Amino acid sequence: MATPWAGSTASRQSTTTSARRSFGPLPRSLRFALRLASALRIFWEVRGHFAEGGRWLDEALAQGSDAPAPLRAKALGVAGTVAFRSGNLDEARGRFEEGMGLWRELGDERGIARGLSDLATIAAAVEDFETATELFAESADRFRELDEPNRLAIVLANLGHVATEQGDYRRSIEVTEEALAIQRRLGHKPNQAISLFNLGSSCLRAGETAQSLAWLQECVALTFDLGYKEVMAYALASVVRIRLLEDDPHGAAHLAGVADGLLADAGVSLQSGEQALFEDAKLAARERLGDDAYAADHHEGESADLRAALIQSGVLEETPAPR
Repeated sequence: MATPWAGSTASRQSTTTSARRSFGPLPRSLRFALRLASALRIFWEVRGHFAEGGRWLDEALAQGSDAPAPLRAKALGVAGTVAFRSGNLDEARGRFEEGMGLWRELGDERGIARGLSDLATIAAAVEDFETATELFAESADRFRELDEPNRLAIVLANLGHVATEQGDYRRSIEVTEEALAIQRRLGHKPNQAISLFNLGSSCLRAGETAQSLAWLQECVALTFDLGYKEVMAYALASVVRIRLLEDDPHGAAHLAGVADGLLADAGVSLQSGEQALFEDAKLAARERLGDDAYAADHHEGESADLRAALIQSGVLEETPAPR
């Protein structure tokens, strides 16, 4: 069951399709397209409509070069996010840098703070963690000054992820728990899902397997309710590694299939570091099972009904039917 916000956004898909057909030379149409694209960022991210979103944004930005600077800057940020989630880092960096230039010209402090966070995300993706930490920290300071708790929580969660990549797991858990507390208070469930995954990942790397699994199971339950395929796939890829630690290669292969199916369905890929860990885990499961057994388990997970596969794998509790 989707959240009310996600559901109301999903109901606007027909409006989205109609708006896309309305693109033409009139500035009003282009401005509407850019505005609507900005509003639909979270929908595309949660529901995995990146390919459609990317094509739409490219068309709108190409035709809307004379759109008002604030609107174009917002659309560039969304386009950068879509490119990033699709694995196109160079395109994402270009979009974010262009948007940041506009925000600085406008003197828009919120836009600058968001732009710093976007550029930090690119730095983290290419494993320039020192730059990422500096940019995220500056972004966090600006959002604190602006009293923007939602944005602050996002940046704190990203700082936690970078700390994990640098091996500072205690710092990562501390910062991410602060982010999650803010997100729970605000009721922003998509961002809670990301923080839950980050906590699970940090605990797993710190050797706290039981706590890691608890965070990841909570993440899976939330992302299943939200229909948030991408973050669910991240969580399941981590559970694959836990299953190997539990000496359960069949379970690992089955969950790997579920995760690969989700990624393909959403049209996204894991970030490089997470992808490398996932590929290593799949290889380990294949070596322990043999090619045929691994392929059978993987195919079963990839082709199974999602809810049934998650329950069978022990990562989602079966909810009793209402009487």
